[in-house]
Amino acid sequence: MSTGQSFETGDIVRLKSGGPRMTVVRYPDFSIDGNWVRCQWFGGTKLNSGDFTEETLELIDVDDEDD
Repeated sequence: MSTGQSFETGDIVRLKSGGPRMTVVRYPDFSIDGNWVRCQWFGGTKLNSGDFTEETLELIDVDDEDD
């Protein structure tokens, strides 16, 4: 089920359940319907990446972040 949310490369997102800020890198090749988003984030000095469904992510405004 699509929420109508779509992200662009470079958007800063976070899992709705919390977690680190992540940068949208692209829509993976297997994301035929555009429902999956590949993100990258740093865990300390290690660069991590993962694929998430759009429904689990929210766009965040880094200007409003206090961290």
